[in-house]
Amino acid sequence: MIKKIFIQNYKIFEQFDLELNSDLDIIVGDNEVGKSTILEELKTKIRQAQYKAVISANKEMIFLYWDIGKTILIQQERQGWGTKVIDRLAADLRHEFPEMKGFSARNLKYMRAFAEAYPDKQFVQQLAAQIPWFHNCVIMDKVRVREFVGVRHQN
Repeated sequence: MIKKIFIQNYKIFEQFDLELNSDLDIIVGDNEVGKSTILEELKTKIRQAQYKAVISANKEMIFLYWDIGKTILIQQERQGWGTKVIDRLAADLRHEFPEMKGFSARNLKYMRAFAEAYPDKQFVQQLAAQIPWFHNCVIMDKVRVREFVGVRHQN
C-alpha cells in the first residue's frame, strides 16, 4: 500500500492507495517548491485537456458543416437552382437555433463549397478537420480567386 503524507498547518493527513510521482512523495504545505511542482503539473494537464476539447469540438463542427454542405448540394440538385435552398435553410436554422452563430446564408454557401470541394468524407476526416473552419474558408477563397484570375488571363 502506498502512503502519501500531506503536512499543512502542522496537521498531518494521510491518504492511501495513491500513485506517487517520484518527486511528490511528501508535500509540505509551506514548501513553495512542492506547491509549484504540483501547480505546474496541474496547469499542464488543464491546458492539455482544454486543447483536446477545442480540437474535438473543431472536428465535430467541421463534420457538421460538411454534412450540411452535402445536404445543400443534394437539395439543390433535386429542387434545381433558383429555389433559394440556402436562403430558406439559413432562415430556418437561425430561427431554430437563435443562440448559435454560423448559419448565415454566406456561411451555408461556404459549407456547400466545402462539401463540393471535398466530396470524400474520408478526406475531411483525415485532413480538412485538422484545421479551423475559418482556415478552410480562406483556402477555398484563395483557390477560387486563383481560378478566376487564371480564367481572366486566358481570355
